[in-house]
Amino acid sequence: MNAWINVLNDRAVVSIQGPDATKFLQNIMTVDITTMEKSEVQRGQYGLLLNPKGRAIMDAFIYKPFLAGQRDEFMEYWVDIELKYKDDLLKYFRQYSLRK
Repeated sequence: MNAWINVLNDRAVVSIQGPDATKFLQNIMTVDITTMEKSEVQRGQYGLLLNPKGRAIMDAFIYKPFLAGQRDEFMEYWVDIELKYKDDLLKYFRQYSLRK
């Protein structure tokens, strides 16, 4: 068996957690988050993050990590983006969550 780790210095992973995580991401991404929520297979999906007008603002990979005992009240997703967009993404998440 072989195993390896590769450090990707140009990527950032942002964790989205909580009871509204699925709904929050469903409203701002082109990926159908509800299928990820119900899936037992933990695959990442590629999609776009959208602004309130439906325009693409950046691309991202989204993952639902397999966490033992994960429940609806503590759903977690990982959003993988280019490192240079990390601050913009966090700012956008804060703005969008305040609108809801």
